[in-house]
Amino acid sequence: MSEFLKPQKPWIFMGVGNVLFNEDPAYSQIYLMIYRTIQKRDESITFERLLNERDELIKDGHILPIKVLIEQALPENEKINLKRELKAVLEDNWLKYNPLNDDTIDFLKELEKHFYLGIIANGPSFLRAIMQDVGIKKYFKVIVISEEIGIPKPNNGIFQEAINLAKEYCESKNEKFDKSNVVMVGDSLELDILPAKKNGMTGIQIIWDLDKKYKKSELLNDEIFVKYLNHLKQHSSRRREPANEEEKPAFIVSSTAELKNLLLSDEFSKAISQVKLV
Repeated sequence: MSEFLKPQKPWIFMGVGNVLFNEDPAYSQIYLMIYRTIQKRDESITFERLLNERDELIKDGHILPIKVLIEQALPENEKINLKRELKAVLEDNWLKYNPLNDDTIDFLKELEKHFYLGIIANGPSFLRAIMQDVGIKKYFKVIVISEEIGIPKPNNGIFQEAINLAKEYCESKNEKFDKSNVVMVGDSLELDILPAKKNGMTGIQIIWDLDKKYKKSELLNDEIFVKYLNHLKQHSSRRREPANEEEKPAFIVSSTAELKNLLLSDEFSKAISQVKLV
């Protein structure tokens, strides 16, 4: 029977934050809330100083500077209260602080013609409803969200779940499934690229060109956001060099437009045909 199976279209899996949605406003709000909490204990703290401390942590190799800042600056009861407040504010206003990138819908419409699309995301289960509300859920054949299955990235389990669902979808279409035709697009070497490669997928990292991304953005009218953005341009755990070959992405892009052009190129087609387990 296998010789009669149809060829499989490549699968393109993506993260949600910083790929389809813009999470930079959420992070600027997080740092603002941390600053305001610390200032109640230390009036000498400034927002700029907090961001400078963030920068130093990143330069020292910390990939979770927010967690370190909270742990270092606050006693246990205030840490708990702040984390509870952050969760409430950001979840109740998720789309406000994580707006859909301007070209996401056009980007997905074009890719859907050539690929099967999927989601592998760390986040709350309500992301599925948000994707429905903004009109993009329909483009994805497989959606795997960490809160729904109880396994976050970079755990192999969440990638295996996505691969298994992709295989089931292909089988339902009488298509032969080939894991070498599966790609992961994300912004993090630790959470996206390394585990994707370990699971036989091709990794594509998106590192945004922030000057182009915000060239005409209304967010530039927000003083707090601009301060955060200026630091983000200089220091970001997402912009570090791969520590080894295992972390190295097959490609790096700086926008969804560049990603689309890459995915539709002959160079990309050749690359996924040569992928190997690391």
